[in-house]
Amino acid sequence: MEQLPEIEEDIDYIVHGAHPTSSRYFIEHPVETLHTAVYGTDRLLALAREKQVRSFVFLSTMEVYGRPRRGSRITEECCGQFDPAVVRSCYPLGKLLGESLCCSYCSEYGVPVKIARLTQTFGPGVGYEDGRVFAEFARCAIERRNIVLKTRGETERAYLYTEDAVWAILAILLKGENGQAYTAANEETYCSIHEMASMVAGKYGIQVEIREQDTASQGYADTLYMDLDTSKLQKLGWRPETGLEEMYDRMIRSMKKEMV
Repeated sequence: MEQLPEIEEDIDYIVHGAHPTSSRYFIEHPVETLHTAVYGTDRLLALAREKQVRSFVFLSTMEVYGRPRRGSRITEECCGQFDPAVVRSCYPLGKLLGESLCCSYCSEYGVPVKIARLTQTFGPGVGYEDGRVFAEFARCAIERRNIVLKTRGETERAYLYTEDAVWAILAILLKGENGQAYTAANEETYCSIHEMASMVAGKYGIQVEIREQDTASQGYADTLYMDLDTSKLQKLGWRPETGLEEMYDRMIRSMKKEMV
C-alpha cells in the first residue's frame, strides 16, 4: 500500500498492517516489498500527523530479531544483523526501516506511535491456499496426506492465535508507551517446526516425512531460534488464551467450511 485515498473525516486511531507476508513474494518482488514497507508507512505516518490521531500501531515482525543463538531469550532490546545482498532480507530490513520511520515521526513530530512485533499468527480465516507452513500442515490434515518437510524442521518459534493478536494490538494501541516496541506471542506454544508437524500428524492420523531440498530460492528463512519474551506486553495487562492445538482445530474447521 503506497497510495492513500483522500480522507476528509477525522481519524482517531490507525493500525498499519498493510504488507505482503509471503516468503515467495519477498523473493520475487523485493522492490515492491521495500516500497510498501517504506513509502506506504511514510504516507500513513504523514496522515496520522495531519489528523492528529490519538494512537498509531505499526505491525512489525519477530524477524527483526535476526538469527538469535539457540537458548537465548529475545527481548525488545535485541536487534538482528542482516545481509542486504540476500534478497529475502528485504522483508526484515523493510520492517526495521518502518520501525525507524515510526520512531522518527514520534520524536520529531510527536505522532503517538507504538510498534507491535508479531510472531507467526494464525486461526480461522486463513485461506485454504495460503502458502505458509502452518497452512500446509492444516491442508495435509484435511486431505489425510503425510506432511512432507523440505528441511529438518529445526526452526523454533512461538505462535499466536488471531484473536489473541487482536487483543495484543488493542492493548498496545490504548495502553502502550509512545515510541516503544512490544513483542506479541504465546510463549507456551514454543516448539520446532518438526515438533509442530508431529503434533498435527499425531492428532489427525498422518505421518511426517523429511525430504530435504535447497529451499533458499523459495524464500525460506534460515533456521531460527525465536524464544520470545513477552513480559513487556504482559505488563499492559495482556495474556494469550489459545494454545497451539486449539489454534489448529479452529483453523482447520474454518478451512473445511471454505471448501464447501
